[in-house]
Formats: sequence, C-alpha cells, structure tokens
Amino acid sequence: VMEALDKKSSHVPYRNSKLTYCLQDSLGGNSRTMMILTVCPSSSSGEESQCALQFATRVRRITMAAATRNVGGKNLEETLKKLRYELREAVRARDASDAEAKRLQGVASKVQERLTSTLKTASKAESEESKSSKTKITILQRSNADVTSKWQKEKHLREE
Repeated sequence: VMEALDKKSSHVPYRNSKLTYCLQDSLGGNSRTMMILTVCPSSSSGEESQCALQFATRVRRITMAAATRNVGGKNLEETLKKLRYELREAVRARDASDAEAKRLQGVASKVQERLTSTLKTASKAESEESKSSKTKITILQRSNADVTSKWQKEKHLREE
C-alpha cells in the first residue's frame, strides 16, 4: 500500500489487508500519517528488526500529495439542516401525542366517573332496574377498556 502511494499508482491495494482497508482514509489524501516502529535488541529477532527498519526507511521517503480541502462541507450543512427539520417535526409530533394522551386520560376519567355513578345507582335499584344497569355497566366497562387501551397505546407511542 505504501509503495503504491509512493508511486502514485492509479490502484492502491487497500483490500489486501484488513488494517489498510480500515485505515484507508487515514493513509494519504487529506491526512498526516505517522509510523511508530518498535525493534527488539535481542539477537534472536535481529532479522525481523532489520526488515522493520528497512520498511520504515522506505516509508519515510514517501511524499504524499499536498492535502486538499474537503469539499464535503456543503453536504454536511445540508444534512445538518435536514436533521434539524426532522428534530422539529419529531418534537411537534411528540407534543401532539402528549395532548392526545391528556385528552384520552380525561375521557377515561369521565367514563370512570360515569361507571362509578352507575354502579351506585345499580346497587340501589330493583332487580329489573338492576338488569338494565348491569347492561349499562357492561357497556361502560367495554367503553372504559377501549379508552384505556387507546390511552395506553398513545402513552407507549409517546415513550418511543
């Protein structure tokens, strides 16, 4: 990779190594590259140290092209503008969801009050009236369950 960069070849084999592929943006172009070399003074690793020093010498002689200005700034500004707009829309949606949740909570409390008053009335009424009241109670319980379920869904959506 370093030799290809030095020769300014049209193809730089970044994919030959996972490391050079990951460091592709950092090797050349609009960046500075620093190489740190470690060598071992023991005689058993002398060949390896010599090869590493020769490689470092070759890399040191490489001169990269002058750094160029990154012209992607305009795209970043457009992306930032888009993200700000999306954030404003998400806040508006959250506020609308909060308002709907409060409204549904109010409806649920009214239904609960009606249910409670109907229960009180049912306990005082006669058996015929009791049957009618029980029907009303069943209807109100279903209605309460529906409203509570809607309120829970709104609450869940708002939490997401």
